[in-house]
Amino acid sequence: MSVDFTFNPITLGQLLKRGQLHVPPNQRSYAWREKQVRYLLQDLNEAIFDGDGESYFLGTVVVVEGGSVPSIVDGQQRLVTTSVLLARLRDLLAELGRDKSADHVDKTYLGNTDIQTEELVSRIQMNDENNSFYNEHILPPKFHKRKAAAKKAAQRITNGRLYRASVFVDEYLRHSLEKLPKEKQVDHLLRWESFIDKKARVLAVFVEDEFAAYRMFETLNDRGLRASQVDILKNYLFSRCDKRLDEAKALWREIDTLIEPLGGRGTDDEDEGQEDEAKSSDPLIHFFRHLWITREGPTKAKDLAESIRGNLTNESRALKFLADASAAARDYAAITRHDDPKWRAYPETAAQDIETLNRHLRVSQIRPLIFAIAHYMEPKEAAKALQLCVSWSVRFLIVGGRGGMLDTQYSRRAYDIGNDVIQKARDLRETMRTYVPSNEEFEQAFAVARVSRPWLARYLLRAIEKKRKNLPCPEHVENENASQVNLEHVLPAKFAEHWEVDPDVAEASYNLLGNMVLISAARNTEAANHSFAKKKKILAESGNYTTREVAAYDEWGRPEILDRQKGLAKLAVETWPLTFEGRR
Repeated sequence: MSVDFTFNPITLGQLLKRGQLHVPPNQRSYAWREKQVRYLLQDLNEAIFDGDGESYFLGTVVVVEGGSVPSIVDGQQRLVTTSVLLARLRDLLAELGRDKSADHVDKTYLGNTDIQTEELVSRIQMNDENNSFYNEHILPPKFHKRKAAAKKAAQRITNGRLYRASVFVDEYLRHSLEKLPKEKQVDHLLRWESFIDKKARVLAVFVEDEFAAYRMFETLNDRGLRASQVDILKNYLFSRCDKRLDEAKALWREIDTLIEPLGGRGTDDEDEGQEDEAKSSDPLIHFFRHLWITREGPTKAKDLAESIRGNLTNESRALKFLADASAAARDYAAITRHDDPKWRAYPETAAQDIETLNRHLRVSQIRPLIFAIAHYMEPKEAAKALQLCVSWSVRFLIVGGRGGMLDTQYSRRAYDIGNDVIQKARDLRETMRTYVPSNEEFEQAFAVARVSRPWLARYLLRAIEKKRKNLPCPEHVENENASQVNLEHVLPAKFAEHWEVDPDVAEASYNLLGNMVLISAARNTEAANHSFAKKKKILAESGNYTTREVAAYDEWGRPEILDRQKGLAKLAVETWPLTFEGRR
């Protein structure tokens, strides 16, 4: 099948001038976060004011011309953000008394006034999720004075992103004007407008219909001109569903509705070996990659689209995959929140472990395995397997250094569960026995572990305290109020003459877990940076065993810190066991 493309080098301003463009309903909603908006503004600012007058290339924009109104199938984020930039630039021109210049920006790039309704008809019509909010709260003048109303109206996540983009652009431009004398501010803004009109170039690709656009994306990707992973994946799947395209679009919307709101939730990538995962911050790519791993085994994010293309070669396979993905998306969303209704059918410990993994350990490398457990295993077995995931995660966070191996082994276990090779938690434990730090390795590493992340130190101490008190599920810690219970370093980072410790020794000992205690905020204020003699009196009155034990020492230095930490290490082995015993 031959497909006609028309390539047109054009500026963003000229593209907006051409007339109305609309975002098709199946296209994703506005997704840029502050980081992407900031990068665009910084790049443009550098090109305008620090460059040598050359044009600046901003990639490709793909437009379908077959309908009554041209459709944007790639480039929406850049075009919409540019329109937001122009709207806020217009506002500032009006504030500076340049009403005619502001009116020129309005009518040239943003929209025209309907002669009957006298309402502004924007040149970009967004999809159903964004369009009303964009037209009523982002596009009209005087956004700076309407921010509170806009924020209140931004009920949907994607509209919240539009709101924050507009706030960021407004603040960025205002800050740039503050550095200039009054007489140069208008010229500064007009240089932005001129650059967008004449120098901010894109390669606009005009195609006859959506199917042609999907085929073009395939071709561009084959030639090494990379679109986003999500766009490549979506467009490939749609291209395989020519006769059932509406069905494919509906399934994609169902998936997007469940996964896109997850945003960055639970993707802190704090554990080792997250390089591949961190390159893509898009929750849809995380989801599709992890689902694909359960079907095909270890797959790098950069290889996902190619692997899918090699397997889903026809319409029935593509639609079956989208249907499976739609069914799996609910379980994937559930692994990011412990209060999801899914966990009501599981033993109580399952939700507790989900909370621990997401809130206290903040690990993401294990997520394909957690997803496989949630999606494929029976509730009782899943609860046992999730307990293992908590213990393994703590052990790897303490022992460290096994990133590449972990990514492979977690992915292999996810594949085994997805293909019914592993159905029982005990079998999962056996297949990971070789890779998980043994009790001896864990205890030795814990005895000298330095923990620089306060949230992790708080969790470790709280869990060990529960074990010390013989409470059920010690590895699960309720999310206590950090402002009421403080993490205190007994040997302070900055100390007065009453701490007779070598500064180098103090620096090396400060973040040892043995130097940390949990103490009420009020008592912590009393302790401050006082001498150990004064601190130990306060610590002795604590309700925590692990805090009171520090008061048993006559002095406090590195030997005492390491001695205490050896005791904590022995309890750690029992707190995060490799067996299923110990829960009540």
